[in-house]
Amino acid sequence: MKSRIETMKLLKEVILDENCERMSKSIVTGYLGELITLNKLEEEEFKPEHFGKQFGFDIRIGNFKIDVKTSTLKDDGFECDSWGWALSREKGGEEKEIKYDAAVCVALDENLNNAGFYCISSDNISKQNDNEPNFDSKNSRFTNVLKRYQKFPFPPPSTSKQKVIDAYNVSEQLIKDGKVIKIEPNGNLGETIFEKL
Repeated sequence: MKSRIETMKLLKEVILDENCERMSKSIVTGYLGELITLNKLEEEEFKPEHFGKQFGFDIRIGNFKIDVKTSTLKDDGFECDSWGWALSREKGGEEKEIKYDAAVCVALDENLNNAGFYCISSDNISKQNDNEPNFDSKNSRFTNVLKRYQKFPFPPPSTSKQKVIDAYNVSEQLIKDGKVIKIEPNGNLGETIFEKL
């Protein structure tokens, strides 16, 4: 059996392979994010169990459930690239039940290396105040996404459309308010999940 590092390298090759341009890469990219997260938690001496989408979460440590969400940089209808993660969706006109305790959003750079983790508790996703910056999906191109988080790697140019500036400001305010916690690739993911969320 290949090591997880070898599998991650193969997944990156598939995603970047020009012969795979017409293939939907979201499942492969998502799985890469799960392996990156598993590796990170194991490096920190946690004992994560790997599950999958049919459970409503991807990783469990004890009774704590983590859903891994992965994004590459892309133009999501804005003038500049950003990362975007769907946090909740609707099914049959109603919000699907969130079955995880925390979302770990993995940001991948143009070479598919980890550019950082963004951690969000399920409580912060489901208990939103309309008068505060929240996980609004109004700028999402996906109609079944109810709540999402969008992060820009750099501030947009001052000449950007107002919706881009607003989306950037909301993403930064959610971090300032502690509703989203950023962890650098070499930061302590497990400690953040268990002590700060």
